[in-house]
Amino acid sequence: MTATIGRAPEVTALRARAATVVEAELARLRGRLPTVDGPLREELEATVQRVVDHLLRLPASRVEQAGGTDLADALRELFGLA
Repeated sequence: MTATIGRAPEVTALRARAATVVEAELARLRGRLPTVDGPLREELEATVQRVVDHLLRLPASRVEQAGGTDLADALRELFGLA
């Protein structure tokens, strides 16, 4: 994930939550497909991370541009962020 300097706390929390979900799902995948190894596993993991990063890019950008207004509140509510 990207550095969090200058990032709205809601965006930092959302990215941390996403990282936790990604790692849990990748661990689950490794358990279900133990024979997938090497470059294929690395590409699968990188692809999952790219998808998550892509999905978070626009909402994170909008919250940061809004300066912590209603969008930040909505992000906290939608994703159950502290």
